[in-house]
Amino acid sequence: MDGKAELVAGCFSQSFENTLETGEILGMDRGRLYRSYQEMAEAEGTLESKIDFVIIVTPNNSHFPIAKSALQNDIHVVCDKPLTTDSKDAEELERIAADKDLLFCVTYTYTGLKKR
Repeated sequence: MDGKAELVAGCFSQSFENTLETGEILGMDRGRLYRSYQEMAEAEGTLESKIDFVIIVTPNNSHFPIAKSALQNDIHVVCDKPLTTDSKDAEELERIAADKDLLFCVTYTYTGLKKR
């Protein structure tokens, strides 16, 4: 980590046991570790000190529901590419983000170049 952001909450696996183990390794507060992305978005969305944004680095077909849940709970989103698997879903996310004045960023990391 570069110190520009602090990891304070998470749902790192479909297995809550794995999420707890990961959270412990990262030194996180157990009370901010969640069983599902829905639980995390709903809980964090109500906190005064809620997360500033969520990062979505999951299989492509899960990007839309996770991003939608975060946006609906007033959480900014940073999502790995592709944003969604179809343009209709992408347009829906754009609408929600705009209506709620939320940031929505898509990362385009490319690691195919060989270092010389």
